[in-house]
Amino acid sequence: MKTIGDKLAEHGGFGPGFSFIRIFLAYSVLVWHTTSISNNSAADALETAIWPYIYSILPMFFALSGFLVTGSALRLPLRHYILNRAFRIVPALGVDVFFCALVIGPILTTEYLNNYLLDPLFLSYFGNIFGWVHYFLPGVFLDNPYPGIVNGALWTVPYEIACYVIMSLMIWWGLITRPRWVLGGAIFIMIISITFFIYNIGSGEDFYNKFLRAAFLTKGASLVPSFLAGSALYLLKDKVPHSGWIAILIFLLFSGLGFFGSENLYENPIFISISTLPLAYLVVWLGMVDIPNLSVLEKGDYSYGIYLYHFPILQTLQVISPTDSWWKLSFIGVPIVTLFAIFSWHMIEKPVLKFRRKFSLVGARIAAEDNSKIL
Repeated sequence: MKTIGDKLAEHGGFGPGFSFIRIFLAYSVLVWHTTSISNNSAADALETAIWPYIYSILPMFFALSGFLVTGSALRLPLRHYILNRAFRIVPALGVDVFFCALVIGPILTTEYLNNYLLDPLFLSYFGNIFGWVHYFLPGVFLDNPYPGIVNGALWTVPYEIACYVIMSLMIWWGLITRPRWVLGGAIFIMIISITFFIYNIGSGEDFYNKFLRAAFLTKGASLVPSFLAGSALYLLKDKVPHSGWIAILIFLLFSGLGFFGSENLYENPIFISISTLPLAYLVVWLGMVDIPNLSVLEKGDYSYGIYLYHFPILQTLQVISPTDSWWKLSFIGVPIVTLFAIFSWHMIEKPVLKFRRKFSLVGARIAAEDNSKIL
């Protein structure tokens, strides 16, 4: 049986299905958020048989990121790795933050412009660029079904930064070439989560307990272990089989949970821990499959732009044309968000990727493709 490493080598080090998977997961997040933004029916959706699929979106996203980023981590010195990650994340995030604060906010705020610009909420919103999450802008989206939240998707940014910090430490300490340490790190975090859950640690309302909950006792607790699980799969790619039977079994087990399990497992650390490795395997397996993609979506990696812009755009649409239907909001929102994502890729993300071509395979590939077009 071929391994994941064999499949990766067949395609020149790039999984043929990853482009589709990224786009699919990004649009899945968009559609999921329409349930809250349209009529606050997210809780109803979690009570249906699809809750395991909703749960799996972000862990799979982070596992995919861990798998892909580890290739850079193995190849680059620490300084270049940090620059690589910073150039990929910060510019597009910064533009999104400025767009929300300086375009959407002034247009839709219920405050006078002078009051809006002088409000501490306005200045603090720019902390999102550095992973210091702030959801509110003065007088914006206050009457929406999901009131006041400008970009609820940014809650994952601190976890993403934490993943890159951990990866940087592993590069520094030389652990990135030792898959047992990487996989052990994921398992160690999951053991802490289960222990805290069993002994009810982190139940207080002070900053310390809130931090423990965010790190180990909510759905966010699945993200760092998922990232490390994806990283471990990359390091073990020459030993892990690329088996359709394993992937089908994982899919069937999660499908069965929708009918026989409970949505209360959604933030249960025991369930999170048990599901982390299977979901990481499933997304990596899919990434090695040659999945057809829409031609318009093959011209760039629009997933990051979709993730960044979908929430404020959906909230804006609710102000302009309110609806209590998630599918109507999705129908209108998907093409608009896609246009923003295309702009973000071609005007912000791609130029920055070309700039980092000296220490990025993706950047070098983009630069080479552009040069070939010129020639």
